[in-house]
Amino acid sequence: HVFQLRAHVYQARSLIGSDASGLSDPYATVYITEFSRTTQVIEETLSPTWDEQLVFDDIVIYGAKEEIKKDPPTIVIDIYDQDKVGKSEFIGRALAKPRIKLKDNHYSNPVLEWFEITRGLDNAGELLAAFEMLELGSDDIPRLTDPKYIATEFRVPREVRPNLARFRIEVLFWGLRDLKRVHFMTVDKPRIDIECSGKILNSSIIQNAKKNPNFANMLKFFDLELPLEERYAPPITIRAVDCRSFGRYTLVGTHQITSIHKYMHRPPPKDDTRRMNQNGQIVLSKQKDMIGNNTTMPNDNTFDAEDDDESSKDWWTKWQKTGRQNVQAGKIASSNTATCHIYPTELETLPEYNNFKEWLLSFPLYRGKKTGDSTEDENRIVGFFKGAIKVYKLPIEKGMEPAFAPTLPLNDPIHVLVRVYIVKATDLHPMDLNGKADPYVVLQLGSKRISDKENYVSKQLNPVFGKCFEIEATFPQDSMLTVQIYDWDLVGSDDLIGETKIDLENRFYSKHRAMCGIAARYEDTGYNQWRDPMKPTQILTKLCKENKLEPPQYQQDRVSIGRYCFTFTNEEIQTWNQPTTCKFRDEHLALAVLHRWDEIVPEHIESRSLYSADKPGIEQGKLEMWVDMFPMDMPLPGPPVDISPRKPKSYELRVVIWNTDDVVLEDDAFFTGEKMSDIYVKGWLKGPQDIQATDIHYRSLTGEGNFNWRFIYPFEYLAAEERIVLSRKESLFSWDETEVKIPARLELQVWDADHFSADDFLGAISLNLNRFPRGAKSSKLCTLDMLKTDNVPTVNIFKQKRVRGWWPFFIKKENDEMELTGKVEAEIHLLTKDEAEKNPAGYGRNEPDPLEKPK
Repeated sequence: HVFQLRAHVYQARSLIGSDASGLSDPYATVYITEFSRTTQVIEETLSPTWDEQLVFDDIVIYGAKEEIKKDPPTIVIDIYDQDKVGKSEFIGRALAKPRIKLKDNHYSNPVLEWFEITRGLDNAGELLAAFEMLELGSDDIPRLTDPKYIATEFRVPREVRPNLARFRIEVLFWGLRDLKRVHFMTVDKPRIDIECSGKILNSSIIQNAKKNPNFANMLKFFDLELPLEERYAPPITIRAVDCRSFGRYTLVGTHQITSIHKYMHRPPPKDDTRRMNQNGQIVLSKQKDMIGNNTTMPNDNTFDAEDDDESSKDWWTKWQKTGRQNVQAGKIASSNTATCHIYPTELETLPEYNNFKEWLLSFPLYRGKKTGDSTEDENRIVGFFKGAIKVYKLPIEKGMEPAFAPTLPLNDPIHVLVRVYIVKATDLHPMDLNGKADPYVVLQLGSKRISDKENYVSKQLNPVFGKCFEIEATFPQDSMLTVQIYDWDLVGSDDLIGETKIDLENRFYSKHRAMCGIAARYEDTGYNQWRDPMKPTQILTKLCKENKLEPPQYQQDRVSIGRYCFTFTNEEIQTWNQPTTCKFRDEHLALAVLHRWDEIVPEHIESRSLYSADKPGIEQGKLEMWVDMFPMDMPLPGPPVDISPRKPKSYELRVVIWNTDDVVLEDDAFFTGEKMSDIYVKGWLKGPQDIQATDIHYRSLTGEGNFNWRFIYPFEYLAAEERIVLSRKESLFSWDETEVKIPARLELQVWDADHFSADDFLGAISLNLNRFPRGAKSSKLCTLDMLKTDNVPTVNIFKQKRVRGWWPFFIKKENDEMELTGKVEAEIHLLTKDEAEKNPAGYGRNEPDPLEKPK
């Protein structure tokens, strides 16, 4: 059977860059049996449109018709990059099966398809083509179109090529960032070219990229014909070119957008039908009813008995309360303590914020050959183009908003005050031989570098920094903030543990208002003082103006904004109209509306992953932090929030051991054989180095002992964390002291003293100074039930200060059952350091304030 093959080779996209510039000069060669045909060469592109019909005459195929139709010969399409010197370089290969048209069959137009181009195991791009084999002698075969250039070269027939329509591509040229050198020369006068389907749109030239890397003319557009079916749409190529002296142009880097539909500009969805009031306003009452999408509104109008001391509250109170609520997910404890959001990831990765790229996108510009190695391909990035692309059909549909809002901010340089709050780091990678690290913070923003080396935290993998760093920056030059955690070394250079980068410019211009998080509630003083220079009412008015809404109207229990009416619960209204809060009623109302607005960033702490270039892709720890930004042409904010770590308070614990009773008898009397014990009590607060012991009560026959002995334990205590803080050197060779936090527990033990062998342990009790059972009034009432049941009244020594009673000593058997081994009468007295200095007391029975010797 003799056939004619018609290969409709329309275009390719996402080809591998084979030249040093990152582009290629591609052409395609089609092979079938022993025949081959080649397309023309399209220079300097990764998305060539050949639009050629290659015709192969007199292809003889042997076999039955059904077999040929079922299994046609394979067509091989090789894509090459033509080099001016030397032989062409192979880009990739695609395989295709033609559609067979026999004499007896009816002819139908072929359909263009995307074929995958591969090089080895790697993807090398896609080819849009159609292949048909027509048996000679068929009557209904369409005639070949007129030749385009030479006798053997035809265009793809109109019936095969995609249906075209007129489209407009509108481009926002914002600026270029982080441009690297090209041919050892800095890029001084760059320009961006946007190419699609053979048409090119040039941006204005940046006259001095170092001084201001933003474009003077932001908005430009061009019209062209594009396929109506999105799957046939050609890619958009972004090229950065450096305009050098003597009319020379040097390619800096390219970026290819393969899928146009992501950038299609469509009319907004029609208004939803929600509950209307008598004035025709949409009533928004539930928290999920918002002008935008879902958000959560903090519960701030209920009270917690624990949180009654306002004067002792600080920023860490808020942090701890939030952390506790996150642990109790779903069962958030009601509280009158303000909270904020603690996000487990970077703010950008949260789906509601979408990298803060709702209108300003970053396109990486690539240069050089693609290798397939992800780390090497990252090194191919020579800079970033910041801007946006919108594609829409002409004529413009009725009711469609402009592609770019008229209220688009100007891209002139702007001075900004940046406050970077570093709270703490967790799970840092160990850097020293002892399995620890000595971390400190380094910030880099543009040419400014701040190092906090002198305040490194010794031997910690979970350091608490509690620092705020202020930097004055100018956007766009200083837009990328780098936060690094270094390991301090006594000898040699310090090692980088990990770093994280934040694009401040995208946050600053985002509609989510990521400059300064909106607090859960409005307060003008105290630990939760409003820190934005703009009050909630001013922010709401500004947002209404930007969104072309009427100014807000505040009533007693609602807020009206044009067609929208926000209503609130009775509890909220009562809280805002209390004597202490009513003077800020409008601020509370405005803040409640802001919490229901389209995903405005709340007051938060984000947990950012730290990475190191030496160990790509492996997390080196997490950093809890947040960033505030304030334009310096507006009223400046108040002082930064004080997040410095809490300092422990000095206390002295005095424990008087009065008596013991019913202590088990371990020894036998030498002459009489009676059971007896030589009893003494020892105790400690901080650890073995802190042990103090009473004198010995010899030959107790009943388990009774009388001591009148005072233990004295000075210690440093963090009330918020309920921990005792110790500072000590880990070893003899340690350079500095390490801070350790341990639970506040008083350990008491009763022992039997032996002269010629080790002392015998008889029993113990451990008292948590924040919550321990109230002592019994007498020895008879002192039982193990005091420790076993949950409903026993407890004492917090930090509140009660002084307590006296009887407590049981016990040992645990093999089956974990407790066995009573004695009772102790003790008095526990807590004093602050100042109180202890005013009323000194001696250790044991010593002066001052000596205790009587027991009779």
